[in-house]
Amino acid sequence: MKIYLSNKENHHNIMSIDNSNIEVMPVKYDFYSKLMKVILDNANQFRKDAQLLREKLSFGHAYSLAILGFEELSKCWFVFGLFLGEYEASDDIVSDITSVHLTKQELGWQIIAMIVMMEWFEETQFQDEIQELFKQLTKGVINLETYTKKYMKFAERESNSSDLAQRVLKLEEVSKKLEADNKYMMKKKNEGFYVDFDLIKRKITSSPDKFILGDIQFIDTFDGFYLYTEELFKAILDNLKRKSIQEALKNTRAMFRRLRNHLVLK
Repeated sequence: MKIYLSNKENHHNIMSIDNSNIEVMPVKYDFYSKLMKVILDNANQFRKDAQLLREKLSFGHAYSLAILGFEELSKCWFVFGLFLGEYEASDDIVSDITSVHLTKQELGWQIIAMIVMMEWFEETQFQDEIQELFKQLTKGVINLETYTKKYMKFAERESNSSDLAQRVLKLEEVSKKLEADNKYMMKKKNEGFYVDFDLIKRKITSSPDKFILGDIQFIDTFDGFYLYTEELFKAILDNLKRKSIQEALKNTRAMFRRLRNHLVLK
């Protein structure tokens, strides 16, 4: 799992980019905003269905539906990336995000990591140290592995006093589990839906009715992820006519355009 941090020192440079030639809502962006709403509604339906099945004690099916809803939320964030100009319709990831479950799952956990780490960064007493660490990473003084280890040390030091620091550490555990077995969620989703067996050993290897309430805490993770996403996107989409929102969108798209052009040139 990649770790994302907001770089406050770059804020002024980003906001000073020339955005005079960028439209706020050309046709493609209008489509993206509508698409986000439709995908978000579908993710919400998965959420409601999963909660209903949990209440009915159908824990395996509830868990698997939550994973499908999680993947839909990831797709919604991807479309948000299109809306912001982070991605383009011609990017290779487009086909993966619509058809490859692993891609959607990995993106979803990256988004959650970004959210939690940015929130923790706003409250931590180690802001200056983390900024300095980030500088070293961007300059190539340290690699990502070293950066992550040192970053997690700061989280450990605050874990007794900060819920967000605890969540940062928990996400690192999830990251390691998924790195060790990137198909873990796929396997659990299948186990929640289907009965599997071994004919040679004459053994039932998995069944949805084997799930218990303690196995499906992921549903609460999905629920929190959905509520955060809904609130954020609703605030943006409902206020698109505001000048401050339009300026922020233009600046963000200008920033991503500059970054994409830089990557192409390299």
